[in-house]
Formats: sequence, C-alpha cells, structure tokens
Amino acid sequence: RVVVTAHGGSTDGLTGEGQKQVFVHDDPDLVPGMPTRIPGVGTASPLFVDLDLDGTNELVLGTDDGEIHAYRADLTELPGFPVRTDASPWWPSTSATATADSIPGHHAAVMIGGPAVADLDRDGDHEVVATDLNGGVSVWSHTGTRIASMAVNPDFSRDDPASQDDHNRTKRGFAGAPSLGDLDGDGT
Repeated sequence: RVVVTAHGGSTDGLTGEGQKQVFVHDDPDLVPGMPTRIPGVGTASPLFVDLDLDGTNELVLGTDDGEIHAYRADLTELPGFPVRTDASPWWPSTSATATADSIPGHHAAVMIGGPAVADLDRDGDHEVVATDLNGGVSVWSHTGTRIASMAVNPDFSRDDPASQDDHNRTKRGFAGAPSLGDLDGDGT
C-alpha cells in the first residue's frame, strides 16, 4: 500500500492511495509443468473428456490460431493432434514475403465456447466438432482424421450494405460453440 499526501499550494492535504495484493498458493497436487502457456489460446473454453476412451480425460482446447489440441495430463498430445481448421481465404498464400520469412498461413480461429465432443455416429468413439470465425464447421475423429467439413452459404451473409436486413447478418463466421444433439430422437 502506498499513500501520498500533497503539502503546499492549492492541493495541500490531498491524499492518494494505491494498493496491490498478491496471493501465493502452493498446490502440491499441481501437474508437473503446469501452469503453462499454450500459444494462440484466447477465448475458447477448454473441455475435459476421455477422447481416446482410455479411462483418463484429455484437455481438448481450440485456439485463435485455428488449432484444436488434445493434451494428456503429461502435456503430450494424442496422436493426430493438433488438428487445424481450414486456411483463411483472405490469407495471401502466394505472398513472396510470407514465404521468404516462413510465416505460416492463417487458419480460422476457434472462438468462444470452443469445440464440442460426442459420439456422433454411435460407433463407440468420440468425434470433435468445431466452428470457426470463417464460417466453417469441421468434424474430426478421436485420432485426428477429418471426417466432415461444411461452411455457411455466403449468399446469406453478403457484405453489401444495401442487401442487409433482418435475415442477412453480414458476419459469415461462428463466434460460439457448436451444439450437438439428437434432434429427431432416432438415436443417431
């Protein structure tokens, strides 16, 4: 805590105070190597799920860099991970500078909510589903193999202000998490 009091002049007696608190907690159960910084992690929520069905949960996490990780407790990734969303269409993939400087292409960000995991095809294995800011939806197997991809129809998100109305929201991407469920109740 720091307290400063002015003396003299028109501010005589004026007092200002600043304080900062630091809390230290020693957790003997903390996993070795944790906490750690995972590059590209922004707003996507983490998900703990037994992705490979070995009896131990993995940390499934989407990033602003368009990667989805599946970390074991020792911070190694499951085989096939990380997986990536599609490359952003605006990225200058033919840029001589980006190529010369080995700047990797941009992939669509996985934002608020992060990926979802479920056994979509009822085969006993989990699938990972992610939406992205470029308007893509992707599905990967528990081994990191991409199973399906789809995207919004850009005709319903035109950038032309004259064509904007209640049905045209202009943003083609998904900022939220996918929601998974059996809508028709048929078990699939």
